Amino acid sequence: MDSQPLPTELVIPHGDAELICRLPALRDVPAIVEACQDPEIPRWTRVPTPYGIEQGRGFVEFSLSSWGDRRGLELLMTPGEGHPLAHLPLLGACDARLDWAGEQASAGYWIHAEARRHGVAKAALGGICRWLLDLGFKRVEAAVLVGNVGSCRTLESVGFQLEGTRRSLAAGHCGVGADRHDQHTFGLLPDEFLDPASGRLSG
Repeated sequence: MDSQPLPTELVIPHGDAELICRLPALRDVPAIVEACQDPEIPRWTRVPTPYGIEQGRGFVEFSLSSWGDRRGLELLMTPGEGHPLAHLPLLGACDARLDWAGEQASAGYWIHAEARRHGVAKAALGGICRWLLDLGFKRVEAAVLVGNVGSCRTLESVGFQLEGTRRSLAAGHCGVGADRHDQHTFGLLPDEFLDPASGRLSG
């Protein structure tokens, strides 16, 4: 597969506008910190709580390091020109962790509270998957805590298939309020991808 440096930005169609998924910078830290005060984000993801300037800077540094050594893309979602949510400096974050040898990747995201129910997650997830599959990855997977119905529906809307449920996993840094949790595993193969930008199967 491609051995060139990873892109610093993905421009993704979102309705009549565009969603910009780009590498974060230190100037983004205040907006990242503000978004991550929403308790729903750490409830369902690995975003830590409490979340302050130190955590925001750590996210930026990790993102740049992952991009530099091609381990993955950790991107911020921002509205393009004319986007209906242009008043928000940050719509969320998305990521793709890359296993080059296995030609597979894992994807995830979180969405700013004010940007939910606007199709942002579906557009970003679709854009990330489109990029991965076009590059030659043969599988994309995602993990969702049981009970996160919205994320399950988002994954299914772009073609992910529920493959099973892992029970009583050690929570680690994922989720809040429990030592262990159950987790759904979703998988997407190239001929299953339903591209949100075209409404058609890509395969």
